[in-house]
Amino acid sequence: MRSLALILAVALAAPALASPYDWHTYPHGDRVLAVEPSDAWLLLDAPAVAVPALEAALAKALPGAVLGAVKAVDADRVAVEVPGANATGLRRLGEALVAQGHARRFWPGFSRSASRGFFDDRVTVALEAAPDAALRKALAATGVRLAHPTPLPHVWVATAADGDAIGAAFAAQRLPGVRWAEPDLIREVVRHDVPSDPEQDRQWHLESPVD
Repeated sequence: MRSLALILAVALAAPALASPYDWHTYPHGDRVLAVEPSDAWLLLDAPAVAVPALEAALAKALPGAVLGAVKAVDADRVAVEVPGANATGLRRLGEALVAQGHARRFWPGFSRSASRGFFDDRVTVALEAAPDAALRKALAATGVRLAHPTPLPHVWVATAADGDAIGAAFAAQRLPGVRWAEPDLIREVVRHDVPSDPEQDRQWHLESPVD
């Protein structure tokens, strides 16, 4: 019965041919949150990108546009701002950077109210039990590959095969044996103050490292 249920669920949860630019919500626990693709920000799958390369690609993809901020938001993710751009132009810029070998992939930035964040190919998946071969196969059929477990019971870090973590999370959470699935959100953290506590670097539970 479990195998039949998984087969039916895979048929229902098979990922649609969508683009990350098509999503306006993402799964968050037992609800969905509204987001919109940004008209000014692009996320690149690259450890770093030289500004001259960005400016050259931008001049071809969006003539007259001016490069704004360039920020490393993760170890291998770079966020690029093009003020006054649009989603179509940013996609052309991303495609040009990939074609020229400056980035492996790209995704839109997302905005929600006044905040900004980025989704890439990473998904967090909570399972009802340890994954067996049937569940792994069902997840793979939806485009989700389990990478490694987290310290939380039956919660795994996973990746979306097509790079679309939002679509993969929506598909995975519909499978029997999956409690919930969420795309990992990369938030831009702005430091407002640096504590003067000389022992702060010993406080491993605080995500505010001392420079």
